[in-house]
Amino acid sequence: MNDWSMAILSRRPALLRGLLGRRITKLVHFSSSSPREISDYHEVPAVDVFSFADGPLVLSVDSGLALGFGTQDSLNSVTVWTEQTEAGEEREDHAEGDLELLPIASTNGSLARPFWGRLIGHRVASIEIFVRRMEDPRYESLPNEAAVVVTVDDGNSFFLAHNLLDVSEDFLVLQEEQIPKAVLRQLDSFLLLSVESN
Repeated sequence: MNDWSMAILSRRPALLRGLLGRRITKLVHFSSSSPREISDYHEVPAVDVFSFADGPLVLSVDSGLALGFGTQDSLNSVTVWTEQTEAGEEREDHAEGDLELLPIASTNGSLARPFWGRLIGHRVASIEIFVRRMEDPRYESLPNEAAVVVTVDDGNSFFLAHNLLDVSEDFLVLQEEQIPKAVLRQLDSFLLLSVESN
């Protein structure tokens, strides 16, 4: 299964199902800014650069599939696309081939919390998509698919999120503890994909 074009999460359930039951082999968050610039701009320590990098995230699994995740401001939503198929075919403008993007791996101990490195080797158990209830009328007609939550087989989970922190509208890769509780209460789950239901 592949779809090279970016789309909101709800339009690509079959693509997301390709992750279920598969072991995570690599998590790389790309950035067009230097680690120092990211740390200074967001006022976060160096170990949070992985979370706050300003480019797409590529999640690779043991089938060979690699999906890219990013954000589209005009839809106020997270987007997904195929970076690499199970057969090894790569997207024409895949992130790893972009020399202007700096790859920051989840296993980079100086730029990522230990949590992110420990996800490698775990199987994806479920994927949940969340819509954010927006009070601003400008967002009423938008999909507002603000996050996808990936849970692995040991129960740990992480958010691939758009505009969940006041400090930035960037696409961020977060643990639940990094998101304000008031924001979490604005999120409604509308699609759950799991190994059990697959």
